[in-house]
Amino acid sequence: MIAQLCETEMGSPQLRTKCLLQKTVLLLQQQQHAKALDSAQAVLKLMPDCKHAMALLATAQHKTGKKKPASATLADLTDAFHKSDESQLSEDFGHPLELTTALLVEMHRTKDALKLLGQLLQRASTPRQQPLFFAVARLYAKHGLNKDQLIAKLPTMCSEPPDRRTWDLLKSMAECTPIAVESLLQKYISEAVSRGQARQGHTQRSTAKKGHRSGRRRLSLSLSHTFLPSSLLSLSLCTHRAQATLLTSHKSPR
Repeated sequence: MIAQLCETEMGSPQLRTKCLLQKTVLLLQQQQHAKALDSAQAVLKLMPDCKHAMALLATAQHKTGKKKPASATLADLTDAFHKSDESQLSEDFGHPLELTTALLVEMHRTKDALKLLGQLLQRASTPRQQPLFFAVARLYAKHGLNKDQLIAKLPTMCSEPPDRRTWDLLKSMAECTPIAVESLLQKYISEAVSRGQARQGHTQRSTAKKGHRSGRRRLSLSLSHTFLPSSLLSLSLCTHRAQATLLTSHKSPR
């Protein structure tokens, strides 16, 4: 059925492109690399700027031993990613970027993969761009790449004070960068405790101080014992506990 749709002249170019892309993916999965190469080239005749097709073409070229053409296609593809505007990012950061990163790693071009992801990471500059940030972060984790740039960028993706989207991001990042997430949680806990203490009256301050200190010690111990890379459940639990502490501190004392 897919082959018939691809070969027919009927239908819009978008429909034919979609069918040919799916056909190319299937051919690669079946290790029919030469046919996949022809199929990807057919897509690019219809849509020369299709990054998904370019990534599939580079993969097929590499699999068929065409190393230089694969490198040239990857160079064009990397340049196209840098030129993507905001409206294209959500589409580009799916299969096209995933295929490109996987191929660079497979070709032992880890530095190039890091450079590409690092440059794309720079385009995420505010908490509003958390989805873009996590799309790139997921590829760092999936391919075991050095996460220094990712860790340095994480605090700028979090709202101050943290909102629901920030908590969702931290829960998503907990498995990928657990130490960085723990550091942020400890920072939020300290700030929450300080705010809670500042809001207490002079007569309540000494009592509140003891309560906050003991609560902080308990939460810190909980974090140190359960905030481990091997346990996503514990990481999520700690995140929820820290969130509860923050929510409590934001409530005005009666």
